[in-house]
Amino acid sequence: MVSKEPWVTEDLIAYLTSIYPDKSPELKWTDKEVWFHRGEVQVVRHLTNILNKQKENMLAAMPSPKD
Repeated sequence: MVSKEPWVTEDLIAYLTSIYPDKSPELKWTDKEVWFHRGEVQVVRHLTNILNKQKENMLAAMPSPKD
């Protein structure tokens, strides 16, 4: 099943990044915690990639200036 990508905003990415920061694991974390946090970060990265594609598409759709 192919699903349509959601519309992603910079505010959403900023919010998610503040909750799920992309940082090194802490020494006290168990293996399961490391993988759990890794999954959170992967979701934020995926949504960031969607946002970047949206920006590229908007720029490509802009009319070029007339000479």
